[in-house]
Amino acid sequence: MPKWMTAIDNISTGKAVGLAVFLSTLPKNLMLNVTAATTIADAGLTLSQQITALVLVLFIGNLTIAAIVLVYLITSERSRETLASWKTWMVVNNSTALTVLYIVYGFILLVPQIVSYF
Repeated sequence: MPKWMTAIDNISTGKAVGLAVFLSTLPKNLMLNVTAATTIADAGLTLSQQITALVLVLFIGNLTIAAIVLVYLITSERSRETLASWKTWMVVNNSTALTVLYIVYGFILLVPQIVSYF
C-alpha cells in the first residue's frame, strides 16, 4: 500500500477534511461534480427543485462513506475486524475496483450524450 494511504489511518479530523476537499478536486471527481451541476442547471428546474436535486446528489454520493462511519459508530469495537477485512479486500482488489468504477463513470457521462445525439 502506498505510504500516503497508510498515513490516512492516523490523521486528525482537520487533515481528513482537507484531504477530502483535495480529493474532490481530482479530475475524475471534479468531472462528475461538474457534470452533476450542469445537468441540474440545464434541467429547467425551479430553485427549490435544483436545491433538492443537489441535496440528493450529495446524499447519494456520500452514502457509502456515511454507511462505513455508521457501522463503526453503531458497532464500535465489534466492527474493527469487519472494517479491517473490507480494507484488506480494497487494497488487494484496488485495480479491479477502479477499472469497474471508471467504466461505470464512462457510461454515466457518455450514454446521455449519445442518447441526446439521436
